[in-house]
Amino acid sequence: MSLASADWRVPPTVEANLLGTDRDLETVRAAELARELVSQKAFDGIRAAELIPGPTAKTRLDLIDFVRTGALSFGHPIGTVRMGKDADAVVDDELRVHGVHGLRVADASVMPSIISGATNAPSIMIGGRAAEFIRADYK
Repeated sequence: MSLASADWRVPPTVEANLLGTDRDLETVRAAELARELVSQKAFDGIRAAELIPGPTAKTRLDLIDFVRTGALSFGHPIGTVRMGKDADAVVDDELRVHGVHGLRVADASVMPSIISGATNAPSIMIGGRAAEFIRADYK
């Protein structure tokens, strides 16, 4: 995410970078395997025309384009706001944004890695911790 303008009313630019690396593109193999599976003789009696990605997607590059076009996240993004003291860190250990007085980040973006469950409860905990930090600043 990046600021699109200095005007706070202008929404930020969000680039999820889904399938942005070669490793991510290994997921295209799932589309190839699905095609291979459905092309088996056992499906001859029930197979109809392929709707998605369709007969025009003939090459691996066509499948990559299809997967990139349809890629989205059903999960909750985390880890986009690094916590720490180094040059790459966005917030400190009390969730304060480096270089921006009075601004904190209190959501799943400060989590360093994805958890195995839903992010709702940890996000509530992070928000609660931020409230404690803010309260302490005003005492």
